[in-house]
Amino acid sequence: MTVVITDKFIKGARKLAGTIDSSGIINGTVDNFGLSSASGLPTDTPVEITVDRVDSNGNLTPDKEEVIKGIVNGNRIVDAVRGTEGTAQSHQPGAVWEVRLTAHQWEEMVDGIQEEHNPDGSHKKGMTVEEPVMINWDGWSSFPKNSGVDLVFTASDANTVSVAGYDLTGVIQKGDKIKLTNDGTVKYYYVSTTPAFSTDTTFDVSGEVDLVAGAITLPYFSKIDNPQGFKKGELWYISSAYMSGSQNINDNSATKVAINTKSNDPNNNFDTSNYRYVAPITGKYYFNFMCAVTSGTGKLIDVLTYIRKNGSIIANGGGFAIIATGTYSGKPATGLFLSLNKGDYIELFALGNTNDGSQATVVEGRFESFFVSV
Repeated sequence: MTVVITDKFIKGARKLAGTIDSSGIINGTVDNFGLSSASGLPTDTPVEITVDRVDSNGNLTPDKEEVIKGIVNGNRIVDAVRGTEGTAQSHQPGAVWEVRLTAHQWEEMVDGIQEEHNPDGSHKKGMTVEEPVMINWDGWSSFPKNSGVDLVFTASDANTVSVAGYDLTGVIQKGDKIKLTNDGTVKYYYVSTTPAFSTDTTFDVSGEVDLVAGAITLPYFSKIDNPQGFKKGELWYISSAYMSGSQNINDNSATKVAINTKSNDPNNNFDTSNYRYVAPITGKYYFNFMCAVTSGTGKLIDVLTYIRKNGSIIANGGGFAIIATGTYSGKPATGLFLSLNKGDYIELFALGNTNDGSQATVVEGRFESFFVSV
């Protein structure tokens, strides 16, 4: 590591003394001067030498005494800070210098220690934290503490957690699970963004219940697959539903498919009244759709499906032409990944073109959803 004059930790040398070289120190501002020999002086930190405390005969010379901080470069002192104690002044060739423990050296050391420590010796916030501890059988871990002091968690808004003055980027990551108490309620979340630290650690969360801006107490985190009380998305946010009968649709008119019966929906996310899946949390999802359309008595020329998010088309499903008369069926199927915000809804629409104004009939419709990740 390069030594710089602002470094606060200064090494000494026991009973070391010498003299200024034949050029002397010509005034009180010179910051580069020579020693007869620098042998024994540390080179991996700055040094402090006391010049002219005594003369060559050992007599005290208090009016001439000066403490100089500098960096050893060969037999020279460079980047010198003059008069850290005593008066910055000129010194004659042959002036005696000594390595002594000075008040300034102590002050520098204390200042350096207090960069990361309080006066009582405890670590400052954001510095050293204790290792987290696993909480028995339930899979939840307590967050680190700073020398026994709990971290301060706050909900900044409905989705953002802030941890005052501490860097937790090495503790939690995107995809981890969070359990906390906010607004008097125990709530569960995925960590949905990569935690960042500047003055505080901040990260977003994704869960069924929004945070309420204000205090957070009893925070825990987990890196295991399925900690106690947490709704694992892959198990809870899946659904499977289908049409229980048939549905007539007008010629060449996109119509929402009336998927009205659930075969699997553990978290009740599929709405059979409005024939839609509603995202319970913000994240990434995968969907499968299928419907079968018949032409009735006419000919079925086109069969198309449309996927709508919040009422707007975001994807077209299978489509093909059947140029014939009589009763024919088309079964377009669609699969796609979608990033959804909590509360977004997904619907399946079908279109049958008989080209003669007669109705087509949806005789089969199926819907499947899968949670992938935050």
